[in-house]
Amino acid sequence: MTVFDHNKLQEEYDNENDSIAKDFIVPCLQKCLKYRRATYSFTSSSLNSWAGSLAYIIDKNVKIEILCDMSVLCQKDDNLHIGIEKSTDPITKEKFIRSWQDDIFLEAYNFDLNDRNQSAKRNILDWLLISGQLELKFAYPKERPPSRINVKYHKKMGYFQFSKDEYIAFKGSWNETLLGGGINGEECDVYSSEKESDISRCKRTITKVDNDWDNKNKKFLNIPVSKKVMKIIKSRAPKSVQEIIDEFPDLYELLYESGHPNEEDSIVKPTQEEIIPSEKDLREYQLKVIEHWENNDRLGLVEHATGTGKTWTAIFALKRYLITNQIGLILVPSDLLQKQWSKDVKFLIPNARILHVGGGYKSWKKELKRFSKPDSESQPKIIIAILDSASSDEFLEKINDEGRLMLIADEVHRVGSNHFSKVLKINSDARLGLSATPRRYGDPIGTKKIYDYFRNKLEPIIGLQDVIGTALVPYQYFPKRCYLSEEELDDWDELTQKIKKAYAMSPSKNGKKVPSSYFKTLLIQRSKIAKNASSKISAATNIIKEFYEAGQRWLIYCDSLAQIEQVYQSLSKNNISSMQYYSDMKTESKNKTKDIFENEGGILISIKCLDEGIDIPSITHALIIASDQNPRQFIQRRGRVLRQDKKNNKKRAYLHDLVVSVNENSNHKNTDTLLIAELKRAYEFALNAENASIAQSELRLVSRGSGIKTSEIIDSINEEIDSFEE
Repeated sequence: MTVFDHNKLQEEYDNENDSIAKDFIVPCLQKCLKYRRATYSFTSSSLNSWAGSLAYIIDKNVKIEILCDMSVLCQKDDNLHIGIEKSTDPITKEKFIRSWQDDIFLEAYNFDLNDRNQSAKRNILDWLLISGQLELKFAYPKERPPSRINVKYHKKMGYFQFSKDEYIAFKGSWNETLLGGGINGEECDVYSSEKESDISRCKRTITKVDNDWDNKNKKFLNIPVSKKVMKIIKSRAPKSVQEIIDEFPDLYELLYESGHPNEEDSIVKPTQEEIIPSEKDLREYQLKVIEHWENNDRLGLVEHATGTGKTWTAIFALKRYLITNQIGLILVPSDLLQKQWSKDVKFLIPNARILHVGGGYKSWKKELKRFSKPDSESQPKIIIAILDSASSDEFLEKINDEGRLMLIADEVHRVGSNHFSKVLKINSDARLGLSATPRRYGDPIGTKKIYDYFRNKLEPIIGLQDVIGTALVPYQYFPKRCYLSEEELDDWDELTQKIKKAYAMSPSKNGKKVPSSYFKTLLIQRSKIAKNASSKISAATNIIKEFYEAGQRWLIYCDSLAQIEQVYQSLSKNNISSMQYYSDMKTESKNKTKDIFENEGGILISIKCLDEGIDIPSITHALIIASDQNPRQFIQRRGRVLRQDKKNNKKRAYLHDLVVSVNENSNHKNTDTLLIAELKRAYEFALNAENASIAQSELRLVSRGSGIKTSEIIDSINEEIDSFEE
């Protein structure tokens, strides 16, 4: 039995109808023991061609041997020519070439360390070289060519070895570069040791490559990398593969992203099918808010509902700034948002150089000081930083904040906290904050910090009701009652009594109580009784059993990992498949889960990590098992589900909400705060729903017998939302 499936092997490959790298090289690298190659040119961009097989190459210790030409560099150095000419015997000649080779090789190997893609490639090549997996040799002409004649080692052939007697050999026009592997007009013929008609050509090709590698070529001398250079590489090389992954967690994305059609990192030109959008593609309210920002000295807060395009609004404002400036700083709360912003920036500003901070990226610590200073290049520079890293002392010390950058804060309410507000020390000459609800719930001091930095709100302010049916799809709302058990009600009563005592003992300031930490802790503990009510698991399962259909995309919001597991197990017992999604998952697992959900549909069980900014417009249904009392959370969750999805022709969304209630015959009298909090959220959802009257009728049943007036609840919602947004 062969290691490689030779039946799938084509007789030839070309970049017109195929991709030599993708269709031939990568499948072979994923199975082989050794890859030996003679080529005119070898560059770091070959790693892009190998990207689909790098994990196998490193894990299985695949041996890669490359013999390439270096006569082009020789031609540029007259002193080297003279030295070779005067070296009459082969030993002296080789010694002289070696003395020059180190400088030549290091010059060729001097990647641009300011570019993360090139830094990643250098780390990989360093590791492969010092581990012995990659061996390079360079071919020099044994005799000095006549004046103005360029003698090159121009062979382009090689072979893969899969076992002792199993080989695939090839000859063609392509070099071991990114361009050669998939972009240039290149072709190669392929010979298999397992096909009778190919055997002689396969052996002949292998013999030619081996003879050159073993220095048996009559016209060219080949010399390996010197011990001196290997010592330099070893001193800077990663000590393990894990070090590379730690610095570049998105390694494969980087390699694929750097697949430029110009090996000198020129910019990919968009095809006709992906023309870069312009301001003509923005909605009227987006253009108006950008104009207000311009007229407000490029300062302000964009308060637009979730799903209305705040990211694009900000990037187009940034594009205006970059006409006469060079540097932008984008602050985001999570690594997922960092990836989404990076994707949008690359699409809308394709010539931008991007530096990522946080989220597993580490190279910024070396590069930030230089990167945040204007330079002579025409390309803009954009830093996309996760708040936790951006508020560190190291970041704030290294960022060049001489007032020549634009700062954008996504989910701007986050920067008002004690820790994150450190970023507000950054001296930027243009500022833009984004949030559906920029004011901080219950934190007037943090809110003031935000408004002092960004100044005032920009017009127009866009609420949910303004864009349902245009930027957002309409929705239907289905509240479902569930009840606390007697044991849970007893716990609620006990904590309520403790809360009353803690409040009474809290200190006063200016005639008002200042809640103690103990008081706040008790409130959190009590809220978890309602969030984790035991009846919610069966209620949620029944909703899924009744309404879920294959092809739909359901997002279930839970309070904790324990609750996620409970829901997952309950659905499994009913033969319903689901997926889990939470912040502590490995990035690769999260991305894979998100891709499956978007492309195939299903049920995704999650917690708060999807509350802010995560873009999954394909969501058709949401089931809220647990929710905070903070209006921001349910405003964002609803907006998340109402995003348009033209790809799947999404017409409307459906929200199912578990509303905790108390049995009318209950003897427990301390549950008014629970019911009021639940009804406030529920009525806020119901007010703008297509089926508002039906939903509100169901909610009136919840309040029946409690003495709570529905009209007062609705009035309090309006007052609370107004005060929250003012």
